[in-house]
Amino acid sequence: MRIRMKIHNTNWRVRKSAILLFFCFIPFFQPGCIDSFIAYNINSAIYEVVRFLFNSSKLAISVIVVTLTIVKMMNNRRERNKKTVLFPYFFISSCLVIVSNVYNHFGIGSVFVGIYEIGFLCLCELAVEKGDGLFLKVLMAFFGVYSIIGACSAFIFPNGFNHAADIHYAIFFLGSKNASVNAYLLFLMVYSGVFYLRNNILPVGSFLYALLFLLSGFVMQSSSTIISLGLLILFYIVYGVLKRERFIRPWISFVVVILGLLFIYFGSASPRIVHLLSYLGRDITYSGRTILWKQAIDYFHASPILGGGSRITFSNFSGTIQYGAHSQYFDRLAKYGIISFAGMIAAMVMTERLLITSENKKLTSLIGVIFSVFLFRIGFDSYNFAYIIVICYSILSLVNKSEQEFGLRNNRKSYHFRRIRGNLR
Repeated sequence: MRIRMKIHNTNWRVRKSAILLFFCFIPFFQPGCIDSFIAYNINSAIYEVVRFLFNSSKLAISVIVVTLTIVKMMNNRRERNKKTVLFPYFFISSCLVIVSNVYNHFGIGSVFVGIYEIGFLCLCELAVEKGDGLFLKVLMAFFGVYSIIGACSAFIFPNGFNHAADIHYAIFFLGSKNASVNAYLLFLMVYSGVFYLRNNILPVGSFLYALLFLLSGFVMQSSSTIISLGLLILFYIVYGVLKRERFIRPWISFVVVILGLLFIYFGSASPRIVHLLSYLGRDITYSGRTILWKQAIDYFHASPILGGGSRITFSNFSGTIQYGAHSQYFDRLAKYGIISFAGMIAAMVMTERLLITSENKKLTSLIGVIFSVFLFRIGFDSYNFAYIIVICYSILSLVNKSEQEFGLRNNRKSYHFRRIRGNLR
């Protein structure tokens, strides 16, 4: 009876922690439609209040989890935990956000941008320390809900909530037509990874979900979603057909993405490559992104160490003001400088290192491709930095969980081998 009560209490504590973590995630991933409604002056007074509630919740959660993290680090300062391998790099990157905004004399609201990043980083750190399984289940549930709502909103409102005549100005649940793809990729990676760890096979549901998200990309006319999900579906098909121990090593897709981005970025400034692309009939401006990238480089040259701050603006060919460089890499470099940028890149490299050194090659092949697609995707748009933090921590949890399962299997095998050999003797 006592044992049953202990199990029941433990299960309730786990469920309570999962529910609490789920609701803590919500403020950090505010639906993009809220800012869009305010920008287009659609019931802006109501949505200003909603945004204030989201920001207040983010600040309250950030203060609490940062305090808890400091207390925990002080109590365990002599211990080194493998789970904290990403923390120093993201922490340095986010601290420079605060320093940059103070240096550039922006208001307290801009300082909060860095506090929110550090708060979410500490939230992920504490969640992983609580248990990889708990963290992954909450991620799967949270981004599953966000992805399904995002896809369904596209099917129900194909021209957006505002019934836009031009799809470029359509407002969907997660924001613009290209905003949903990050949530899609995160959900598919966690869902596929968790299912594979349990059953050692790729779930059919991954293919069906990817197909649903791809169709939503066609409805929204989002080339980013179509390309990302199309590549992923092709990988799923080949991955399921070959069923080999190593299909694509994680470092291969990672290097391909790096070389592809470098070719695009440096190629946009090379007259020969520009001439070649124009001869082939390709859009050499990448839908007007190259002018934003050049402005980002100018901001970086003006202040290479601390950047221009979070409130710098960019202007496209038509003169429309933009608040991002349409590249997470250029955006980080221009706003917060080389040190913050280097911290972000170092965290990504450490995440890739976890994939490369993992023993479960089949799993890391799967999530490595999705991670590479994500890294390529953010090379053309700048989104909430929390997406980068959470995808790196989800990979950390999947690898940790995989190593535990792999170690258990090896221990069982060695135990049975010793037992058989003993019987033979």
